[in-house]
Amino acid sequence: MESTARKGKFATKKRKFVADGVFQAELNEFLTRTLGRYGYAGIEVRINNVGTEIRIRASKAEDIMKGQKKIREIKSLIEKRFNYSEANKFDIRIVPLPATALCAAWQAENIKAKLLQGTPVRQFFPKFSTTCINSDLNTGISVPSEGSCKELVNLSKMESTARKGKFATKKRKFVADGVFQAELNEFLTRTLGRYGYAGIEVRINNVGTEIRIRASKAEDIMKGQKKIREIKSLIEKRFNYSEANKFDIRIVPLPATALCAAWQAENIKAKLLQGTPVRLVVSQVLNNVKRTNIAKGVEVIISGKVRGQRAKAQKYKWGYLVTTGQPKHDFIDEAIRHVELRQGVLGIKVKIFVDNQGRKKDGKMLPDYVKIHEQKEDMFKTGQKPTAENIKAKLLQGTPVRLVVSQVLNNVKRTNIAKGVEVIISGKVRGQRAKAQKYKWGYLVTTGQPKHDFIDEAIRHVELRQGVLGIKVKIFVDNQGRKKDGKMLPDYV
Repeated sequence: MESTARKGKFATKKRKFVADGVFQAELNEFLTRTLGRYGYAGIEVRINNVGTEIRIRASKAEDIMKGQKKIREIKSLIEKRFNYSEANKFDIRIVPLPATALCAAWQAENIKAKLLQGTPVRQFFPKFSTTCINSDLNTGISVPSEGSCKELVNLSKMESTARKGKFATKKRKFVADGVFQAELNEFLTRTLGRYGYAGIEVRINNVGTEIRIRASKAEDIMKGQKKIREIKSLIEKRFNYSEANKFDIRIVPLPATALCAAWQAENIKAKLLQGTPVRLVVSQVLNNVKRTNIAKGVEVIISGKVRGQRAKAQKYKWGYLVTTGQPKHDFIDEAIRHVELRQGVLGIKVKIFVDNQGRKKDGKMLPDYVKIHEQKEDMFKTGQKPTAENIKAKLLQGTPVRLVVSQVLNNVKRTNIAKGVEVIISGKVRGQRAKAQKYKWGYLVTTGQPKHDFIDEAIRHVELRQGVLGIKVKIFVDNQGRKKDGKMLPDYV
């Protein structure tokens, strides 16, 4: 059965699909010109045993179907253009749209008509946007009214910066936030550098603004509150804070100073100013990070005239770091400092990678993090240990082979320890011809030394009326990749 409106023969499927596409594109272009003012929104061609049905979607379906005159005109034009005959019948059906405001074609035609009438663009587009917002398709989504929209706009204009000012656009507000935090961060880096300054966090609430300063030597800053009062007065003068726009400063100590890149960079800077050799300073930093047993990697780059008159960059690295994608911003703590020495300015860059076992406090995880769950400590149940002797006894009792082996496989599965089991019954099981039947569950290692270390194997023979049957049982138990004698599987991760 053909999938086009014109039923013809095509040499290949490729040609048929090309003909279908050309037919629908040409028909769509013709109907767009003809029914554009009626809100034409597309066609759908359906083929059945009776003939072809062309469904035309339009917003003003009632206007098209009035008197059926328009439909007869379109039908006659399509018949002439695409050579339809009585043998190849087709019918046209007009389908109204459920929500005209959500139809892009209708909206485009509406814009076109309004612009042809001379309506200004700025005056017309607000009407267009409100029709889209107020349209509801009974989807259970609450549509905001004009009053609630104004409230939402007013709420969105609330500032998230420490300085509460008025901005014309969101773009300017975010730029002002960034400038404020960058300037404040630079000021605190110079002022609190020797106290292990590690960054700021600005929080806005109903009472006022709270600036949280992270530092490794928080106790030294808070001694006597003198340093805090100095910083507070300088910030008030610089950013024009008043009684109406209050702010507060809070010093937050770091949980682990060795894992803070800013603190390590300041430490290197202080040591270099004292005249300590570069290699000694960096080795101390790497060792401090190693001893935490939490960091996965650290990188220190010292650039400038370290030795001689030619400037160069020296890179010291331990472990590994992620260098691409979003995890680079989420899991890498980076800090840059500059130190002025007699031979010139040296640049210090410190990167520390702390993944905290693939998780952070905010719930983010590394893409390649794999969690290996501990296995249940279930042992083989007494009386159900699947041995060759057990199978032999069941066969002597006259139990069918399949039933015996299925019980053995189920008993092994229930233990949740075994990785696989294989049972081979060989001999005259059925009929006069001897053959071997293999029953298997899970997987087994079959080569190398692990075959002897981790595979428990037993062979038994049972004499029945039809002859002797051989029984071989193999059970693979890796016990989480380890055995009591300390051996491990080569592919254990």
